[in-house]
Amino acid sequence: MDHRAYRVYEDRRRRPGAPQSTADDNSQNHDFDPLDWLHEVEADFIRQVHIVGYSIRDGVYHDRHSEPIQDNLYELLREVVSYAPVEAVILERDVDIPAVGELAAELHRLEETCERARHG
Repeated sequence: MDHRAYRVYEDRRRRPGAPQSTADDNSQNHDFDPLDWLHEVEADFIRQVHIVGYSIRDGVYHDRHSEPIQDNLYELLREVVSYAPVEAVILERDVDIPAVGELAAELHRLEETCERARHG
């Protein structure tokens, strides 16, 4: 495993109560390619994906569970679902929850992204 990705993994293991960051946030903040890191993880170990939009403050990516999912995260999700037997995708929106229609559209796009990844 790439030493930078491993450092992120180790940091999360030592602080289990720490907020979960997306692979994209970590890759931006720790300078590694999320797809390279993805392929270092055995596909059968990936059963759930937690997805959350991010914000950028002072050049640092944050997952505050309050932002809509960005396009690059849908692309990353597509790659993950194409690679691994993902059984569940969990949308993390704990703060600034949008109107029902907006949230439904986000969930629908997640579902479409997963279906395209699984079935082409």
